[in-house]
Amino acid sequence: SLGGYPRWELILAGFFTAALAAAGVNIFNRYADADRDKVIWPWRAIPSGRVKAYQALILTALFYLASLALCWVFFNPVSFYILLAAIILGSLYSSHFREKVGYLSLPPIEGLIFLCGWACFSPETVFTTVLPWYLYLLGFVWQTAHIMAHYVLHIRLDSAGRPVIQTPALFSRPSPETASRIVMGFAVLL
Repeated sequence: SLGGYPRWELILAGFFTAALAAAGVNIFNRYADADRDKVIWPWRAIPSGRVKAYQALILTALFYLASLALCWVFFNPVSFYILLAAIILGSLYSSHFREKVGYLSLPPIEGLIFLCGWACFSPETVFTTVLPWYLYLLGFVWQTAHIMAHYVLHIRLDSAGRPVIQTPALFSRPSPETASRIVMGFAVLL
């Protein structure tokens, strides 16, 4: 470390590790959403035909492997396994959790990003101090507020003007008023 700061190569390795993992999860999300996007966002790469589904899967795998390799080479096993868990759970969120459990299955996964960042530079303290878990909760709370703030944008009106909510928040479909209260509660907590 330089005056208490990590070396530049570790900062860059951490940046690329996180960026590649996030890109891989995002591409997999687009792959999992291809049928839905044909209706909602037909101009996206897969529904428009600019990218084939198999190409998206190959790119996802390459990004996942590159991020995990960087994490293993530049950091430590603790951060590697946290990143691996985040990648697996992020992929499961896109393919299963979002539709079956709901949008709020994402915040516990989001918190892993904060925890992984901590583990990269202080793996020995991940399980011996509360600060990394406070950061985990910060990511969890922020993502919950963020999701619920945008949740009302996913509400459509049926032909009679009644709200129709396709995807659950967390095993249920709260009204716009309840979603707004959840946003306020988590924003205050944040």
